[in-house]
Amino acid sequence: MTKFIEDVKKQTEELDIEELNKKVQIEVQKQTKSLNGNINDLLIEKESITKRLTTLYEDRYNDIITANTYKELAKPFEEKLKHINQSIDENQMKQMKLSQS
Repeated sequence: MTKFIEDVKKQTEELDIEELNKKVQIEVQKQTKSLNGNINDLLIEKESITKRLTTLYEDRYNDIITANTYKELAKPFEEKLKHINQSIDENQMKQMKLSQS
């Protein structure tokens, strides 16, 4: 048991806290940058889908397409938009957790 305590004490003394802190900061920065990139990509995709839905709505409003056609065409975009919003929320939650650590 004494040997174990001596080994732990030796390892603790050799531990470079500043080096570990730098490594943690670098890793947090990498993860934050990655999350920001993910969120930006999702926002770009969200904008594209929103424009498509707006165009569909305008076509429906101008009687270019029927209500049934609008519903049929809009449904996959609305589902995709729902998933994008969920992904954005998840990434933002991860960002908050990172900033609190």
